[in-house]
Amino acid sequence: MAFTLGERRVRVTEILDRWPGGDHLYFKVRGDDGARYILRRDFEILLWELEVYEVE
Repeated sequence: MAFTLGERRVRVTEILDRWPGGDHLYFKVRGDDGARYILRRDFEILLWELEVYEVE
């Protein structure tokens, strides 16, 4: 799994957590750049959104 952040591609190395939230599903993941991300999946429009970006 991977996602695009601006011009760069970030490969997901680990899923740290996941939880439901209304019409969304949230994933806390670690990228191959060492940062943590919270990604939100919208079920209605089938779209992924970046919610939080944390650099360690």
